[in-house]
Amino acid sequence: MSFNVETFDQERAFVDWVILENGERWTNCIRRFHQDLLGSDVDVHIRQVHHHGDLRVPTSTRPTVFLLEVGTSNFVDSLDTLTQKLCSPSNQLWLIACNRLSLNRRLVLGELNIAGFLEQPENILRFKPILDGYFARVF
Repeated sequence: MSFNVETFDQERAFVDWVILENGERWTNCIRRFHQDLLGSDVDVHIRQVHHHGDLRVPTSTRPTVFLLEVGTSNFVDSLDTLTQKLCSPSNQLWLIACNRLSLNRRLVLGELNIAGFLEQPENILRFKPILDGYFARVF
């Protein structure tokens, strides 16, 4: 079951993906799988932000999916980024990309209303039902 992508003016729907990571792994994942996740009638804008760059949460009136890579070396900085989202609009969905993150740290992140945790890029397809529900609400 996929969501009904309609806007009030019958134009194409637009979705922003903001990937906060050190490399290219998760950005390549979204470029590869975004049509499987959202369908071909959604225009997707993918923006990559490196951890050493500006980690401020961008504001947008468009629905935005954030994918934040979290590891042991950037855990505290990631928490700072995630606390910014508490004051952000409700049109944002947050996913955490993590590998070998301890259960205690996952529990801390889970308190910040994260939609889910990804360990491998190919697992993104498991989040299609979450994305369908999210976009059904915001479109």
